[in-house]
Amino acid sequence: MTETKQLLPGSATGPSYLLIGRRGDIALGVKMLGVVPDPGGNPSRAYLACRVRSANYGGDMEHPDQEVKVVSMAEHSLTFESAWPGIKFSKVDGHRASAIVGVYTRADLRKDPAGAVKDAIEGGHIEQLVAFIADAAGAEHLVLRQGAVTAWAKGELAPVLARIIEKQAAQKKYDEATEGLIGIAGFQAEQLKALLNEQPEEDPPPVLKKKTPGPAEFGSEENPD
Repeated sequence: MTETKQLLPGSATGPSYLLIGRRGDIALGVKMLGVVPDPGGNPSRAYLACRVRSANYGGDMEHPDQEVKVVSMAEHSLTFESAWPGIKFSKVDGHRASAIVGVYTRADLRKDPAGAVKDAIEGGHIEQLVAFIADAAGAEHLVLRQGAVTAWAKGELAPVLARIIEKQAAQKKYDEATEGLIGIAGFQAEQLKALLNEQPEEDPPPVLKKKTPGPAEFGSEENPD
């Protein structure tokens, strides 16, 4: 088992799956999908999701700090699905087997998207997710320590949280600026110029509307694997 991280390609995403396990020539990778709305539609719940993917391994598995693993004849006959009997794959074909794995959290993405992602990072949910996947895959087949997987997953979500906070700060600044224009008529081009500090166009776009982050901003189950 190692601390060295290696990314595997998805069907159409390039190197995006963290290699966490291997059986013979079959590798198991995981990709963070992010914090998405509750699949059941409850606005007070969110869903921390990732995808696990079993596929042929085509890289160099040798790491200086990794123990040499002997591959048995039985492992050579494994399929993408049978290599990981503890994982219930939802998509299986001749190229890969994959499944969504997730954990529900108490969070409202519409009212507090930053809080929802922060809770996913700091609330122990990623640790639960990683432990569940490790147990399903089988500790004896892992090539990466759970702590390293957890750190990687948190690192994947950290930039998302930073972008949300940046957008919220910009929105707050805009809202404060428009407060002084409430009830005052004017030419839209001049209003936008004053608010956005930009030169008005001949036909300027409508005033910015407050946007509620949706699934696409945090990752989605519909992403190709």
